[in-house]
Amino acid sequence: MIGCVAFPDLLIKVSRESGKAVERLGGKHMLDECKELRTKVLEKSTVPWNRRDYFVIEHDIIPESVKPIVLMDFMAEEEENYVRMSLLLFGISQRAARVLFDSEFAPQTLQTSISKAYRKLVKLKKDKIINQSQWNLLFPQRGVLPDSSTFDVTLIITLLRHLISLKPPDNGFDKLPSETNSTPSAALATIKYYRNYIAHLQEAIIKTSYFNKAWNNITGAVERLGGKHMLDECKELKTKS
Repeated sequence: MIGCVAFPDLLIKVSRESGKAVERLGGKHMLDECKELRTKVLEKSTVPWNRRDYFVIEHDIIPESVKPIVLMDFMAEEEENYVRMSLLLFGISQRAARVLFDSEFAPQTLQTSISKAYRKLVKLKKDKIINQSQWNLLFPQRGVLPDSSTFDVTLIITLLRHLISLKPPDNGFDKLPSETNSTPSAALATIKYYRNYIAHLQEAIIKTSYFNKAWNNITGAVERLGGKHMLDECKELKTKS
């Protein structure tokens, strides 16, 4: 059984970005529906998933504005694999990648580093290597400083690759590196590979044989980037009920 709460910060970020996409495609009335859904208390009869008994809203403990969905009942093993790997890739792994990034671009001088690289970044945007959403993170609205905690693995790799000439693995950043490659770039490529894999799944299930091998690859990358304490977090996540 798994009883895990979606991280509130991640939930809010996903909700906000998804809402923007829905508005662009379907208009303001659909955005209003998204806003209503975000704060609505979901009864079992209103949840549109096949396995409705998994989804309830946690009351009292969490503020009304950020109530996450909590997985409460028994899940099939392959569904549980999906949940655990999602939390690993979009939580611990992303923080591990940020450790390397922050070692190259100190958080307290990040704005200065980005400003110095402005011409390079403009070219990357012109060449569509950096998209508008990523550009907005690098150059936020006036009075707001760029913050690496808002950068995902793709943007982190792009900045490291083009601003400090991080050497890519032998088969590039878009393929799974050899298991014998222990370089930081291979660790980043490993995380990116599995993030792309899980993002393109048609169903929220992962076979256990694949899950176990992928988990070992990802957690190895996490340890190389973030150290033993992050590996310990991975171990706890894999067995936490």
